[in-house]
Amino acid sequence: MLGQINGRIFMKKFADNIDATSTNQKLTFLFLLTYILLCVDAFGGALRYYFSLFNIESLLYIPKLLALVISVFPFYIYNTTRRVGNYNFGVLLVYFVLALSIWVAIYNSVAYSAIAFMFLILAPFILGLRLPVPNNDQQKIILIFLFILWIITIGGIWADYFIDFPWKGGEYELYGKTIELSRSWTTIGIEMERPAGFTRMSGTASVYTGALGIILLIHSRNIIIKILLIFITISTLIITTTKSAIFAAIAVLLFLLFRPFVFMRIAILTLSLVFAIYLPLSSFSKNHEISFDNEVSNMIFYSFDDRLSNTWPNYYSAITHSFIGEGFGGVGTANNMYGSQLANQTLSIADNFLLYLIGWFGFIFGICIFIWLGYSAYRFSSSKNRWYEAIGIAGIFILLVGITADVIETVSGGLLLGIIAVGFKDS
Repeated sequence: MLGQINGRIFMKKFADNIDATSTNQKLTFLFLLTYILLCVDAFGGALRYYFSLFNIESLLYIPKLLALVISVFPFYIYNTTRRVGNYNFGVLLVYFVLALSIWVAIYNSVAYSAIAFMFLILAPFILGLRLPVPNNDQQKIILIFLFILWIITIGGIWADYFIDFPWKGGEYELYGKTIELSRSWTTIGIEMERPAGFTRMSGTASVYTGALGIILLIHSRNIIIKILLIFITISTLIITTTKSAIFAAIAVLLFLLFRPFVFMRIAILTLSLVFAIYLPLSSFSKNHEISFDNEVSNMIFYSFDDRLSNTWPNYYSAITHSFIGEGFGGVGTANNMYGSQLANQTLSIADNFLLYLIGWFGFIFGICIFIWLGYSAYRFSSSKNRWYEAIGIAGIFILLVGITADVIETVSGGLLLGIIAVGFKDS
């Protein structure tokens, strides 16, 4: 009898060890996939250039495809670091919203190829939904990785400022579509240096610079290191000329400065998000065309003025389903590259995350989703857990950068938005 009981206890412990080992392997795979995905994106300009020389550039999409495979299994990870029931409900709710959007897209006759490509675009976001809360040992490894990636990104941006990399402005053909290696920007017909480093565009480089700098800043306890992080991050953002990233970084620094004062913290975040909502919505009924006093201000603010007076109003006029939205794949890059001949190409460029959501989900639901993401990011940022705080504040930065970018289509932005989309994963 005693032997039978001991045998059952042994088998139970053995089964628990097998389950724990399986879970750890799954977690390791998820983190490794995230590292690879970020590296491929952070070195996107260089990798696409050198891979295109050997006609193997399609290999760069493998990490995103693996992330999509994981998305097929909502309960792929069953671990004790989360309240699994609440967490899985949040993930399934996001999946339900996406499934509903797919139905809307089919109802609106969005091309199936655009719907399929939209899955690839959202792969980082979906992976963000699945990412677990790292333990202390995993956090140390992640922070080392993020620090190295931050250093390389900044080094690439400054090097690009003085050196013309071979991939700048290049293009290649992939399955009949023209893909940019790295964008070479012009402003009113004048070549204007916007360093992108090893990435594909300066906007992507600025997101890595700012988001990684913020995460490292939150985890740093040395005041001198904090000052150096702030100085290097802001100065690097300035030379990328990404104005929304500079604004987002300043707003986040003010948020951190007044963090002990709850009212001030809420006021700063609320005003920033209200501005991020008001600015694109106001262009629906008003002409905000900027009057330039000199050529310098014209060059600096021309692209922003173009959004206010052309891009955003034209995008509004192209939305034909203002209540339910155009649906999954009906806006952005998916619409641009794989939309049918009947697709409205004006919907391919929102240059604003809120407008992207509005075109995707409709006015009411698009604004509600944006507000929810802002609220969720605030909840993370107010946590006493340093990891949550860093993720939340980096999420706020991403939302504010979204004033002039479709951040959901970026790898780093998609990951962060996926992490905060379902709210707290622990209490």
